Amino acid sequence: MAWNDLTSVGLSVSLTIASIIVGKRFLLAPAPASSTPPSKGLKVGGAKNYRVRGVPLAWDTNDLQSFLLMQDGCYDPVVKSLATEAHGRSKTGTATFRDGTDPPTTLQGSLRPEEETHTLILDRGFLGLTTLFSPSPEDHKVDIVAIPGLGGHAIGSFREPKGQHMWLRDALPYHMLWEQTNRPMARVITYGYESEIVNSRSMQNLEDLATTFRDSLCTLTSSRGAKPLIIVAHSLGGLIVKQQGHYHSREFGNGLPS
Repeated sequence: MAWNDLTSVGLSVSLTIASIIVGKRFLLAPAPASSTPPSKGLKVGGAKNYRVRGVPLAWDTNDLQSFLLMQDGCYDPVVKSLATEAHGRSKTGTATFRDGTDPPTTLQGSLRPEEETHTLILDRGFLGLTTLFSPSPEDHKVDIVAIPGLGGHAIGSFREPKGQHMWLRDALPYHMLWEQTNRPMARVITYGYESEIVNSRSMQNLEDLATTFRDSLCTLTSSRGAKPLIIVAHSLGGLIVKQQGHYHSREFGNGLPS
């Protein structure tokens, strides 16, 4: 399939896949040697993984790292990613902290004396959409959303067992290259939802999960610069994608609303 063919499909198609080869204009590098089957869990290599939301757009990875080091209760922070969210108002990072410690869920402060005070929110649930990588606007050609299966986790289900390599974040963006520039072209997003069975109090059924997922996807597809969408789903995640596809077929004719 040529890239023009994929573009013409636009937002009317979402693909559920386990492995993909999309168009002759993709340059796909060999899979990393550390690739392993998905596994769940938050604790990686003796460190806890957190999502950091509300990061100012002007900050880069080093700025976020410096800010976390300045905060009380944040021990041995290591920023793993920092990407602009789909709404364009802020960035979201992923970071690890020393095992056995729990950083505050709300961090306030300024990076430099002349700056305003910023408020960052930390969590380990990773519910909803979390952008792991965002290419430059001129290179952005496609969105990839990954959804885990039953009992899975938006981060833990896509990382190597007992290690820190998370292929959606650490490998996939650099394997999806635009031929004309040889630069990353895909915005990579992971989606988290309540899927635990043990000790769960959730009353959601498949239709509820699909509706919530559909509403989240609409934040990607409603903008004027919306891109073709690829969905990578595992287990229950695939059923959720299929169910939301039924909703879209009934409400919009075929696929996601344009």
